[in-house]
Amino acid sequence: MQILTYYLELRSGFDPVIEGQPIRVTLEELAVKLYCSTRNVKLLLKKMSERQWIIWSPGRGRGNASELTFLKSAKDMLTQEVKELAGRGDYNGAIELLHKIDDGAALQDSFMEWLSGHFGYRSIDREELCSDILRFPVFKRIATLDPAHTFFAFDCHMMNHIFDTLVRYDQVKGTLRPHLAHSWEVSEDQLSWTFYLRKGVLFHHGREMTAEDVRYTVHRLQDPELCSGQSWLVNDIRDVEILNRYKVRFHLKQPNYLFVMQLTYTSTSIVPEDFCRDHQPLFGQLPIGTGPFRLRGMMSIPVSLLLLTGILI
Repeated sequence: MQILTYYLELRSGFDPVIEGQPIRVTLEELAVKLYCSTRNVKLLLKKMSERQWIIWSPGRGRGNASELTFLKSAKDMLTQEVKELAGRGDYNGAIELLHKIDDGAALQDSFMEWLSGHFGYRSIDREELCSDILRFPVFKRIATLDPAHTFFAFDCHMMNHIFDTLVRYDQVKGTLRPHLAHSWEVSEDQLSWTFYLRKGVLFHHGREMTAEDVRYTVHRLQDPELCSGQSWLVNDIRDVEILNRYKVRFHLKQPNYLFVMQLTYTSTSIVPEDFCRDHQPLFGQLPIGTGPFRLRGMMSIPVSLLLLTGILI
């Protein structure tokens, strides 16, 4: 990247010279343009020649003019570097470099067309681990990916791929079905609801989900300092009792026949106590859940495009 910067600096110093047209120049002149010694200029010219970016024909004798021929345009070099960065997964670096191009707006369409080839489904084998990767562009701005602050339908749609709730509602059949909780019981007075959690469910950072995380999720929503607009979903909960690692009981303030239905809302998605507590300010941009997709990256570029990379687990 540093040698490319020197090349671009050198190339800009000789506009409007076209590629393939030799120009006469001395090492001293190049040293001034590159803000370095003539010794460093020689090293840089050698590296550029090895990469076939230039043709350098040194003049004989000190102070005599040499011939320099540019073989690559600044636009082509930048475009190549942008694609290499994107190919390595450094999309933010690619976009930042694209912003530096004077003719960046004209390159956006071609770059986005090329970048679209990176989207879609791929299966990648790394040693003994097989990852199913889905990359796709999202042409909408995402306000947050924190379930506690759900507001927009599209944000909820994305969260539903990253997080899980205890129970889910089957809109086709019109029935409730188990999810993080494989079963539940309710007392006759509708004041106590007991949920049995699935074992071995992992958050994306590798820790197993437990009843502690369920209690933390509720208390977090109830916390007035969080200012969650969805706290009404848990206002009826008087206490969350942990019976064991995989068994949790909700004690309500009053009977609520629809309580289990409220636990299907995206806002009640279970979050990891450790990660969420330690990364509270950034949790909406760096969410960790138990859903089928893990967020790997999100970036914003001039056309209001957000890139989400999920790993199916």
